[in-house]
Amino acid sequence: MATVHVKFQVPLSDPDDPSGTPVQGYFQNLGIRAAPARVPVILTETFTDGVIEWTETEWELVDPSNLDRAIRRNIEPVEGEGIWYRSGRALYADDDLATPQT
Repeated sequence: MATVHVKFQVPLSDPDDPSGTPVQGYFQNLGIRAAPARVPVILTETFTDGVIEWTETEWELVDPSNLDRAIRRNIEPVEGEGIWYRSGRALYADDDLATPQT
């Protein structure tokens, strides 16, 4: 399982609140089937809408049968390497990041 922090190259305006703070990025949880050394490669190939913040991205080996039932219900079978679970994105907009520092 991985928790990935993706930062957009350019902050995005929220179409529901265009005058609000632009969205700088998001966090997303993934279930990945791969050798541990291949996880960064798969993540890099998976996330193309921004830059992965590696210092705030982590993963660990898990037994899917021990995961929460809500996650297990959404597992997609994978042959070989690949993503077997993908959560929704947790977007964030930080006022401190949106204001240029002087």
